[in-house]
Formats: sequence, structure tokens, C-alpha cells
Amino acid sequence: FTMDPGPSRAVRTAFVRLYEQGLIYRGNRITNWCPVCMTALSDLEVEHREVEGELSYVRYPLVPAAPVGAHGVRPADAPVGAHGVRPADAPEYIEIATTRPETILADTAVAIHPEDPRYKALVGRRAIVPHVKREVQIVADDAVDPAFGTGAVKVTPGHDPTDFEIGERQGLPTIVAMNLDGTMNAQAGAYTGMPALEARRKLLEEIEANGQLVKTVPHRHAVGHCQRSGTVVEPIVSEQWYVRIKPLAEPALEAVRDGRIRFVPERFAKIYYNWLENIRDWCISRQLWWGHRIPVWYRSDGGPPIVSVEDPDPADYPGVTLTQDPDILDTWFSSGLWPFSTLGWPDDTDDLRTFYPTTVMETGYDIIFFWVARMIMQGLALTGEVPFREVYLHGMVRVDGQKMSKLKGNVKDPLDLMERYGTDALRLGLVVGTTPGNDIAISEAKFEAQRNFVNKLWNAGRFILANSSVGGEGYSPGQNLSGGENPPLSLADRWIRSRAEWVTAETSRLFQEFQFGEAARVIQDFVWEEFCDWYLEVAKVQLREATTEQQRQATRATLTDVFERMLLLLHPFAPFVTEELWQSFARDAEVAPDGGAPSRRTSIMVSAWPEAGRRDTAAEDAFADVIELVQGVRRLKTDYRVGTQHTPAVIEAGDRADLLREHVSIVRVLGRLDPLDMSERLEAPPARALSVVAGGVQAYLPVEGLFDVGQETARLEREVAEAPTTGPLTSWTANSPTRAMAGAPQPTTCLSIG
Repeated sequence: FTMDPGPSRAVRTAFVRLYEQGLIYRGNRITNWCPVCMTALSDLEVEHREVEGELSYVRYPLVPAAPVGAHGVRPADAPVGAHGVRPADAPEYIEIATTRPETILADTAVAIHPEDPRYKALVGRRAIVPHVKREVQIVADDAVDPAFGTGAVKVTPGHDPTDFEIGERQGLPTIVAMNLDGTMNAQAGAYTGMPALEARRKLLEEIEANGQLVKTVPHRHAVGHCQRSGTVVEPIVSEQWYVRIKPLAEPALEAVRDGRIRFVPERFAKIYYNWLENIRDWCISRQLWWGHRIPVWYRSDGGPPIVSVEDPDPADYPGVTLTQDPDILDTWFSSGLWPFSTLGWPDDTDDLRTFYPTTVMETGYDIIFFWVARMIMQGLALTGEVPFREVYLHGMVRVDGQKMSKLKGNVKDPLDLMERYGTDALRLGLVVGTTPGNDIAISEAKFEAQRNFVNKLWNAGRFILANSSVGGEGYSPGQNLSGGENPPLSLADRWIRSRAEWVTAETSRLFQEFQFGEAARVIQDFVWEEFCDWYLEVAKVQLREATTEQQRQATRATLTDVFERMLLLLHPFAPFVTEELWQSFARDAEVAPDGGAPSRRTSIMVSAWPEAGRRDTAAEDAFADVIELVQGVRRLKTDYRVGTQHTPAVIEAGDRADLLREHVSIVRVLGRLDPLDMSERLEAPPARALSVVAGGVQAYLPVEGLFDVGQETARLEREVAEAPTTGPLTSWTANSPTRAMAGAPQPTTCLSIG
């Protein structure tokens, strides 16, 4: 839609307004140039890669000067090359180091650091550029690194950004020795027409033959490459359009400093500051075919160019031919207008007044500079307001800990993953376990686990539909899970409803803090571990053993209400399965007027986000004891390899007797205990029984008939004998304070043989 009439008009308006404010200009400046794409590039479109190159040390002869010493030239007894200058009894020279010898042909100076004692005396002298025999001045500039090479560098304003700035400060001429296709031009003399790398090789051969090449050594350094083509970028002076960026950067910095815009995570604000504080003018013209044409027209009579939102009418310029600038704008120029151009800007629309500024901008941390910073700068410059209040930055996707790469062959096609695991599983796999700003680890196992979760959710929904109160009578389910005028709820009903309120509150809190990965985990844990593993199984018992229809309706309504709450919470992560299930749970009011099948329900997407109600902590605490008892019995049976068997049990309930009498069926069924005898107090514990303390009660499992006691005793004795007598646990026990030992967990299970 970027090329639609509305956004196109916004782009032209932005260009014209910034031009009229003096913030856009056309000029000859050093630009990143791709000789394959044949276009200028902004700094952000250049990828810097470490490459194995060469550093060549070359002697530049000095123009003869006054007698030795008059200009600080070293005396004859100085070691040759110690300060990059030949002794007085030989031709004088200054030695430089370069990674790009072909650009020697465009040198216009040699530079040293003003505080470098080795070369101070040479400032103002002149040196002779090899091959072209051009005399250039030796200048002092703070940009020179005394530790690089010999501490003296060639200055080529036409082919290096730093050299261009040195040239501007020192008033140096600019020479361009390269064509836009990467070949050498007429300034290269005998090397005219050669590709740059070929010219480099032949020039070094010539310099070596003339005795001016000291050495060439391996040198690893960063080289800019075009993002599109991967070609080595050639910095070159050319006429382009630029945005004067400093006046835009300062307000953008201030907007984050004063809190009008907040980064999540906050650490990325430092990266944002560093970039904007050291930013250079933005080259916005591109020599490409597709994009927004620069709205500037040139006159054949040499008059001032026409900068206009609308195409100029040729009738207004009789006898003059108007030619529009052939270049297009950098795509990020139009992208930077997105927060307001999509709302009708530059017109004062209802959408613009309602939705600008927006609240949250979500994007990857890799385009803070490409997009986020430019939206902020252009928003402030063109609307006077920040475009958004918060910037949430997600990480990059990594496969099994490695960055996705075609070379590594580990690129994951989302369409393929969707086909194999489902779209909801893909979405969940990309979210669960993530944290703001950190990279996203994915694997086949992760997507498979999420597919299993979606299947679990689907199966739970089908079970509830088969047993629910949807369309039934007697209970009026709703958004409030905390009960009310409805029939009395069981302890398990109250427990799961209260837990759903906690999950709702926790999920909402995590959403506010942009902890989406943790929010998804919290919901999943609740769905899988509390609702499916516990309440569904309890509900089966309650539905089967209820003595009244009201009790059954309370269970059915709880199943429906809590499940619908889960669908609402899960919908942002898994929209398809939740929508399908949501449509299946049509309420009484949504049944067709003629009593037929329910009409399509209002989409879950536009349903209100649930608000957390009051929790029933008493029910949570009480039912937690029931769960703990069942878990304790299950663990005990698993330890003794009888987990799948129905075993007899005796429970000494103590002050939990009333609680357990109400839930004895649940304990019996979920613990696979049959028969189950429960007493408040036992006169004596059963003989020859397994025992566990859990949920505040003592449970006994008589071992008669479960397993061979003699064999089990022998097995346990072997394990004790083989247990290490030294190690982390033994060492901790020996060295821990008495107080810590007193509070350490004690064994809660035992085998009584007597």
C-alpha cells in the first residue's frame, strides 16, 4: 500500500516540508556506493564483515626542502625507517600504510596526528604520490590513529568517509579515481578502465619495482558489503540527496531521555543514544527503478529546481522543459512516516486525531536504527508529537541455538512448519519461553510439544461440550467465576474458579509488562496441569457420583466458564483453535429464534478481555491438601512399581477428616485406591504397610499381595549398600549448621515390615 495515492502524497508532503525547512539538500558528499546495484546506500544498508585482507606499507617521497634540520628532518645517523623518514644522505620519504592501494591514485594529502612526536616536524612539508607524481601536503588532524600502521596515513577525500571529513576540515581538493561501475577512470592514468582489484595488484607491482613498497602483511579488518548484492561497497563522492540529520536527532534523543518514549527492554535505549549521538547526514536518494520518485523537477533554462507535492503544470513554464529527478527515495524514508501516513496525514482526519500517537510499537531490535529512530525523528519533525509511547523489541529467531542461515541450511520455512504442526503450534512455539529483547530459540521438539498442547486443549473442549451446560437449564454461566446466586459449588469447583482468577490477574500483569512468553507459559501450565490433569478428572467423578441435577449443573457450568476463560486468555497466542472452540460454545441467548441451531457467535477476537475477580484462597488451600494426598499416594505406588494397580488403603485423617469425607471418592478414584478406609484416628497403624504423610494426613497401603516383601527388602538393602558415602549431599550434611539441619526436609515415606 506504500505506493497508493494517500501514502504517496504523504511522502511528497514530508519531502517538501523538510526541504523548505532546510533539512533536505542536494550535494556532493562521500556516499556508500554499490557497483553492482549501481545505487547509493545509507550507512545502515552496509553490512560490515571481517575479511582477511592485506596492509601495504608504501613510501611517499618528500619534496626537497631546506638543509637538514631546518624542517625537523631526522639527521643522517638516525636508524632507517625509525620514524618513517629516510636519513639525510638518502632521498627523504614518509611511510604510510593502506588497505586500499588503488585509491592512492586519488590522494590529496598525507595526515599525521598533531601530537605524534615522530612527525610533528613534517607538518607543512609536501610529499609526492606514487605513479601520478602529484605533490600533496602533509597535514595534522585528530582523526588519525597514531597506532595504526606507521602512524601516517594517506588522505583520499573522494574514496573514504573519514578522509572526506579530514578534507573538509583541511580544505583539501577531492579527486574521484573510480567510475560508478567499480572500474578506474581517467584520473588513474595507465590504469584507466581496469577493475579496482586489478588496478590494486598492478599498482603495487609498479610501486615495488620503484623501490617504494616496504612490505605487505596480512591484515584482518571490517569491510562494508551491500546488503542486497553482497558486493564490497565503494565509498565514493557523488551528487545525492541528503537529510540534515543533527537537527532531527536531538529532539529524538530528548524524547527518550525525558520519558515520553520508553524502550522495552531499557538496555536498548543506550544503543539508540549511541547511534543518534554519532549520526551522519542521511543519504536518501537511490538509483533504483521502484519506489517514490523524488518530487523535484529541473528546468531546461537553468532556473531554480521546482520542489512540489503536486506535479508542476508545464503550461506554467512556457518554453521550458521540466525533467523530474530520476532517483527514488530510500524505502525507510516512507517507512518512517508509517505511524501517521496510514491515518490520513497530512490531512486532519478523525483517525489521525484518535490513534496518533499510538501506544506501543513492536518490532525487532535489529531495526532500531532503520525504522524506530526514523519514525521518531520524522514524527517529531512533521507532527510535533512522538509517534508512540513505548517500543517493545523482540529478539531474532535462532534454530537450535544458531542463527538461521542459508549457508548453514537451517532456515525454517514457516509454511512448512504450519503444515506439519499447525499454525497455532507455530505461534506458541515462537512465544513460549521468550523474554523481551532476547533471541528466540526454536526446535522441532518445541513445535511438537505445542502441537500436543493444542491437541490437549481441543480434546478438553470436545469433552466439555459433550458434558456441558451450554444450551441447558438451571445454571447461568458468565464471566464472573466467583459464584453468586447459583447453586452451591463443590470445593473442587471453587478451587478451579479461584485458580482461573489468579491466572487471569497474572496474565494481565505479564501483558502489561510485555512478558508475553511468561504469560503464555502461565496459561499453559494452568490449562495442562491444573485444569486438564486435575479438574477434568475431578469433574468426571463429580458428574458420575452427583446425587442431584443441581450438583451436575454446577460442575458443567464450572467446566464451561473456566474453559471459556482459558480460551479468552489463550486467543492472542493461538487464535485459530480458540476461535473454533469459542464458536462451539454458543450460549442460550445465541440459539436461533426458531429454536434451530445456534447462529454464528460473535468472534472471540472482539470479546472483552476478562477482568480478574475475587479469589477463594480458603478453597485453594483446602483443595491443595486433597491434591497433595493424591500425589503422595501416587508417588508411593510408583516407587514400589504398583502405580497402575488398584490397591487397598487406610487413611488416618485427623483434623482433615471432614474435608476428606466430602472428597473420598476423588481420592479413591484418582489415587486408584480400592477399597479405601478412612478414620479420624487409628488405634494402631496397619502392619506390613507402605506409609506416606501428605496433605496433612497419614496414608497406609498394606503390602500384602502387592509385591514380594522379601525381594523388595533385598532390593532396598542393595541400594543402601551401593549408595555413595561421600559426595555433595554427604558433604553438605557434614558441614551444614545445626539450625539448617533442623529445618531440612525429613523422609515422609516408609516401609513397615513388622
